[in-house]
Amino acid sequence: YQDKMEWGKADVYYKKLLSADPQFIQAYRNLGNLYRYRLGNDEAKIKELIDGGLGFTDNHPELLGWIIAYYQETGQAEKSLPYSEKLLEQLNK
Repeated sequence: YQDKMEWGKADVYYKKLLSADPQFIQAYRNLGNLYRYRLGNDEAKIKELIDGGLGFTDNHPELLGWIIAYYQETGQAEKSLPYSEKLLEQLNK
């Protein structure tokens, strides 16, 4: 659906994937990118998605890196600090 530029259907598909496998990291990243670049860059929606994914994946480093990059690239580096601290904790385990 994403390749066909059917953003709404892609959104539904990724949510179904995550419902079936809440630890599917790439689906969180793809859905986050969809929200960011195709569905209005809704920060609250992106944060909710990634925070939920972090809960299901025990703060997976790839998701932490994704949200850190999102905040830095959107000029909100201060919001990335709590995630950077979590990433440091994960890397020191």
